[in-house]
Amino acid sequence: MKTLLIFSAAIALAVACLGQTNASPTFYMHFGTESADSTKRLLSARIHLGEAIFVAGDDYWKLTGRIARRGTNLVADLMGDIGSQSQFYKGELSLEKPVFAQGGAASGGVVPIWFAVSTNSDSKPILESLEKLKRQRLEKSK
Repeated sequence: MKTLLIFSAAIALAVACLGQTNASPTFYMHFGTESADSTKRLLSARIHLGEAIFVAGDDYWKLTGRIARRGTNLVADLMGDIGSQSQFYKGELSLEKPVFAQGGAASGGVVPIWFAVSTNSDSKPILESLEKLKRQRLEKSK
């Protein structure tokens, strides 16, 4: 009887554990450039917080770095490379809110590089946000 009770308790515990998940939320990193004619997405990738990021695309495009959670904040150390230039961003990120690189190096012309972390694999909302910001900056400069 005692063995049956222990066995039943073990099965109940196993079934209860199957219903629980410790899965962390899925995040996506989007990286691109802004030029006079358009905002472009160069790379998007699924990432895991706290793990190294290394994503490469066509024409020597590359995104490396790491995003970690510190308390309730997301903190990034990112490097975007588009072949003719590379730029970095170090600091806090907000979900769905793009940030521009803080510095870097280039051979030839320089275009702004942006980074965005999202819970959505579709970069369209971020690209629309960037286009809106660009229009606002152009109107302020007139």
